[in-house]
Amino acid sequence: MTRDEILTSLRERILAFATSRVSREVAEDLTQEVLVLLHEKYARVTELTELVPLAFQVLRFKMLDAHRKSLRRANTIRNRSMSCRWPIPVTIRRHYWIRSSVSIDC
Repeated sequence: MTRDEILTSLRERILAFATSRVSREVAEDLTQEVLVLLHEKYARVTELTELVPLAFQVLRFKMLDAHRKSLRRANTIRNRSMSCRWPIPVTIRRHYWIRSSVSIDC
């Protein structure tokens, strides 16, 4: 079996595994990233017994990275929506300023 045939059959297995964990579109993107990485950085690996575990390890790392990115995006969106509430409205600031000035005078 040539390396291209191995990568073709491996693509189906990677895509099936990734699809069981994430959406089809994301799984296809992750599969493509894994195959590009295997082609560029691990061209010397030709044995199927070495290539399969390597491919799935890379896939797991890529899935974790995608998950972390989505969490960072969610936190960024949440922080932006919270920042819309600030600065504190003038009426509330005035209320706290009056309360604090009264307590200082006493």
